[in-house]
Amino acid sequence: MALKKASQKAGLDDPHNISAHTLRKTLETWLMALDVDSLKLVAHFGHTVQTAASNYVSPDIFTWEERQDMIRIIDNLYAPGRGGYRLR
Repeated sequence: MALKKASQKAGLDDPHNISAHTLRKTLETWLMALDVDSLKLVAHFGHTVQTAASNYVSPDIFTWEERQDMIRIIDNLYAPGRGGYRLR
């Protein structure tokens, strides 16, 4: 409930579509796009590599600019050595 209220306060178009699951899935997809080690990533989220590969969008769909936005939003939370990401 607090997440929905915060979404409304933030002015999101459809705050009722925001859930802990959508945030978790978004974060995992972004981290995949930022080349975070896939084995560490799936262990962190409790998935197998096959589950992550079949249920999450390909990280190759994001532009360089979109990846820069991701980094700006999540900062260096998951960056390799916390020294930054290397974008392909």
